[in-house]
Amino acid sequence: MTRRRPLVRAAAIVTVASLAAPGLPACGGDCADIGCVQNVTVTPDEPITGDGDYEIDFDAGSKHFHCTLTLPGTAPAHCSDVRAYVQHDKKSIQWLSLDTDTKTLHVAITRDGAPVADQTFAVDYTGSSLNGIGCGACFAAEVTLTTGTTPPDAGAPRTDGGAPRTDGGS
Repeated sequence: MTRRRPLVRAAAIVTVASLAAPGLPACGGDCADIGCVQNVTVTPDEPITGDGDYEIDFDAGSKHFHCTLTLPGTAPAHCSDVRAYVQHDKKSIQWLSLDTDTKTLHVAITRDGAPVADQTFAVDYTGSSLNGIGCGACFAAEVTLTTGTTPPDAGAPRTDGGAPRTDGGS
């Protein structure tokens, strides 16, 4: 005669009871049955606009994620992993998101092969009580991506030996 394990039976009873009675709390007290995914939201300092083919690369620690998008357009961005997301309207990229717990994030965006943004962030997560007091915390981070504010030649190496520029650049 086989003996059933009490923990397996108890887990099955709790599962059936929670499905049969949705009013039961997920944890002690007034906790709601809400999930959480740790993520980083990347918001450009201004919406990224311009017709063309965009490539968005995220480097999160040792993991790489890649998305492509064509503007104008309403089709969703095609990303290498469901953890990467690009929010856009017909004419602009509004924000990016990556489900991750990385401490460092690098984001690079190009349009038709030309750089639009390229920045590395130290990610600082903050926790918020998600399922009610005493039910745990959900961690998320927000960073601002600098775009379109640097003249095209600002990062080019100097070939004049460092002499002051006379064309208005620095």
